[in-house]
Amino acid sequence: MKLKKKTASLKLLKTSEIILKTRESQNQLAVDQIAFQKKLFQTLRRHPSYPKIIEEFVSGLESYIEGEDSFRNCLLPCERLQDEEASMGASYSKSLIKLLLGIDILQVRQLVIDKLSPIGGFTCDNKVRSSFHNSHGCT
Repeated sequence: MKLKKKTASLKLLKTSEIILKTRESQNQLAVDQIAFQKKLFQTLRRHPSYPKIIEEFVSGLESYIEGEDSFRNCLLPCERLQDEEASMGASYSKSLIKLLLGIDILQVRQLVIDKLSPIGGFTCDNKVRSSFHNSHGCT
């Protein structure tokens, strides 16, 4: 079941013009960032199983980023496939995670926080949060 959700998520991303890479390569956008976000949003909203597809997409994304290489690539800026815009100096690209965070219906914020927490060496339990806030003068 998890593999099916992962495959559906990857298929939706591919349909939205992103090429997911492995190992040392960065993910590649075949369209500009706004077009990618708009296309993915519309694909999800028009999907026959909307709104259930949102949960399946996020679950599949979660499975995909369990792999260290996949997660790292999702945090790196996406490369743009060569086109006029890219050759004219508009080369800054957001990471896949940042692009997905910009699509409100996906609600991937908590997924990203959960994935980054062990890496950052912190948790969100009250004791750690309280000691952090106290030691940094936060209330």
